[in-house]
Amino acid sequence: MNQHKIRKFKGGVIGMWLGDACFAKAKEGKNVSVRITHSIKQAEYAKFKADYLSALTKVKVTEVKCGGYDCITVSTRIHPLYTQLKERSKQFAKFVKRLTDEGLAFWYMDDGSICFSKSYNKHHVYRISSRRISLHTEGFTLEENQILRDLIEDRFSVKFNVSKKGQYWKLSCGTEEAKKLFKIITPYIIPSMKYKLNLRYVDSCDVPLSNQSDEIVRPVWRHTELCRNAVAVA
Repeated sequence: MNQHKIRKFKGGVIGMWLGDACFAKAKEGKNVSVRITHSIKQAEYAKFKADYLSALTKVKVTEVKCGGYDCITVSTRIHPLYTQLKERSKQFAKFVKRLTDEGLAFWYMDDGSICFSKSYNKHHVYRISSRRISLHTEGFTLEENQILRDLIEDRFSVKFNVSKKGQYWKLSCGTEEAKKLFKIITPYIIPSMKYKLNLRYVDSCDVPLSNQSDEIVRPVWRHTELCRNAVAVA
C-alpha cells in the first residue's frame, strides 16, 4: 500500500477499535494483531471486515462458541503497523484524530443504534414521539467520551451529547444531527447494516420495534480491560 492508502487503512482500523475490535498481543514477540468477534447473525459484516483487513495481512475467520452463543471471530496476522497503532492508542486524544469517514462508519455499524420513544396520542393511537441515535461508548471514561464528542464535532461537524447511563457514559444526538452523520457514513454501510440508518416512523420501518424499552441492552466493560488478556495467533 502507498502512504495515502495506509492512512485510509489506519483510519478504518481506528474506527473498528473504537467499536468491537481490539489489538491482541502475540504469544511471542512484540507485535500485535487485530481480533474481532461478532454474533453469527452478523457473519456478513464480519466477513466484510475480514476482506478490509486482508489488504495488510492474511486473515482467519472462525466460527466459535461465546458463552453458549454462536459467534464468528476475525483474526489478522501480527504486523508492525498494528503494533504502532496499539502504542499510539495510549495517547487517546491524538490517536482518535486519525479517524476517517470510513472509520466512523465502522464505528457506527459496531456501536450505533437508533432509539425510539413511543407513546399513544389522545385517540389511543400508537405513535413514535421522538427518535435519537446513540453511540454505545460505555466502555470509555467520561473524559474519553468528551474527547470523542469534540472530535466528531470538529472533524465531521456533527454534534453529539455525552449522556449518563447508570454509572457509565455514552454519546447521543437527535434526528437532525443524525441525518448529518448518515450523509457522511452511508456510502460505507453494507446492506445488512442499513437498518441502523432507518429514521422513519414505525408504519414504514423495515425493522419491527419492541413495545418494551427503547434502549439496547448490552454488556458494559472498560475498553482498556477488553483486550487485557487477548492473545493473538501468530
